[in-house]
Amino acid sequence: MAGFRDGLPGHGSYRELLASCASPGDLVEAITTSRTVTPDQWQVQIQAQIQEHATVVMHTGFLSGEELAEAHLSQTRDIFAAVRDALSRAGAGATVCVLPAGPQTIPILEAAA
Repeated sequence: MAGFRDGLPGHGSYRELLASCASPGDLVEAITTSRTVTPDQWQVQIQAQIQEHATVVMHTGFLSGEELAEAHLSQTRDIFAAVRDALSRAGAGATVCVLPAGPQTIPILEAAA
């Protein structure tokens, strides 16, 4: 969950690349099979690879639902409800990763002892 105070970047190719495909899987396929390199594609590729395996939910008042959908992201107005619902859907033993500082946070998954 992040604020996007400045919106989705309008410079470079990040926003355009995100909107170029219907799903994160399609983005990964398009990027990995392309014969050309597009500026900012690494950011889109990493985001799409994460989104292939995890639901990414944003809490922001700075982007509309349409803008988030264009980036293959979901919106929540209630962080606690989003966490509760995610845990409920995932079942027993599920965990949630909250990144309060967005891309400035590096999550590390450690094996249970």
